[in-house]
Formats: sequence, structure tokens, C-alpha cells
Amino acid sequence: MIGALRSIHGPYSACREGKWRGSNFVPGSDPEDKILGIIGMGGIGQAVAHRARAFGMKIHYYNRSKLSPELEKDAKYVSFDELISTSDVISLNCSLTAETTGLIGKKEFEKMKKGAVIVNTARGKLIDEAALVEALKGGNLKAAGLDVFENEPEINKGLYDAPNVFMTPHIGTGTTNTQVRNKFLSSNYD
Repeated sequence: MIGALRSIHGPYSACREGKWRGSNFVPGSDPEDKILGIIGMGGIGQAVAHRARAFGMKIHYYNRSKLSPELEKDAKYVSFDELISTSDVISLNCSLTAETTGLIGKKEFEKMKKGAVIVNTARGKLIDEAALVEALKGGNLKAAGLDVFENEPEINKGLYDAPNVFMTPHIGTGTTNTQVRNKFLSSNYD
């Protein structure tokens, strides 16, 4: 999320190539006072909200059901359409089901605020990648932060070509702490 907001991909790549910030440096955005729209406010969504509060973000969420006040804290429960149209950053944290496959497509990208950022660390098939590429090229969407992809390990070529995409290869749980906590076998990453 922070990498996408800060437009980190371009300067990061340029610096690695010995070109300092690069010729196409675009200033990023601070997370403070931005609305983070979380789709899926289960354990992971709540953990994202907790971390985002430390950056001064306002939390809106859409979930199958409204959370209890003690779990909700200062987050505001909103409709899916309100979340899509008012959020500065949209974070997908829901399960992949028949109902959520293709949850974010052309119609949803058209409803998003100009300059919005979308982050998907849940499941690649939640987003129609062709529509995502179109939204990124069209300029309405500022950036995307992606750890999962529609047809992984294949990645849509349009995402490779988009300088406003921050990508990682499905490594969200790829930390020693998470592996130990969840007792994953090292063979998951071999």
C-alpha cells in the first residue's frame, strides 16, 4: 500500500539502474487523512486497518456483515458502492468465492475516485486484470499494489509495462515469523 501510494516503483527501479530518481519521477502521496476502503474485514482486514491507523488513515469497510463495535473500533461500515466511489485506497482482503470472482472490473474502476490506489494481497481473481490495465493507462487510477495475480504465475503484460504498478510475486506470507506461526513447510517456497 505504501509503495503504491508513494509511487515507489519508478524511483526504486531507476536507483537500482544507477539513474537516481529517473527521468519520469512522479511525487507520491502521503497516507495521512486518506480514506482506506477495506473489502473484507476479517482478521487480515482488521490487521490492515490497525496498521493504517498508525499512518493516520480513516478506515471505511465493506463486509458481509457489520462488525461489533469492539471489533469495528473507529472504522465506518459502508456499502460496496460507497466504498468504491469514496476511498483513496482500496484494499482487497476477502476470500475468493463464486460471488467475489471478478469483484473489481471495468464498472468498478470507472466509479473510483480519480487518483485512487488499489491494493490486492488476497486473491488475483478478485480483479479483472485487463480492466485494471485499462484503468491504469487511462489515468483515473493512480497506482496498484499487487501481490497476487489473476493467472499466476503468469502476469498480464500490461502490468509489466505500467510504471504505476508495485508488484511482488505472492510473497505476502513469505516471512519467517508467518511461516513459523502458521507452521508452513519450507517446501511452499521451493
